Amino acid sequence: MNKKNKTKRINLSEYNWPEVAEVDEAFPTFVAPDDLLEEATQRGHLHNENKEGNIMFSQIFFNKGKIIFKKNLTEGQKKAWLWCTVFIGSYDPKHEHKEAIAGMIMEEVVEKIK
Repeated sequence: MNKKNKTKRINLSEYNWPEVAEVDEAFPTFVAPDDLLEEATQRGHLHNENKEGNIMFSQIFFNKGKIIFKKNLTEGQKKAWLWCTVFIGSYDPKHEHKEAIAGMIMEEVVEKIK
């Protein structure tokens, strides 16, 4: 294995998620953080619609549905999901960046979409 394949993965449960204020929920303006976009790319979520998380993202984004969360989410995973919901509603990020990052988060916190 070369050094590029040994890069340390971000633990999304321990990531330093920015605080989400009520105004952020009403008027989302989040951008795609470079480190999360890089992580999503390394995990194969950028331009890969066959990843489970990307498929869930598309289901929610285009068709809605009921989200069934995985059991026993950590506080970090709950923060990730809150941040993710605001990020999905933000205007600035490119759609494919939203799909990649949100899909990566969804794989960690969502069991399925009904």
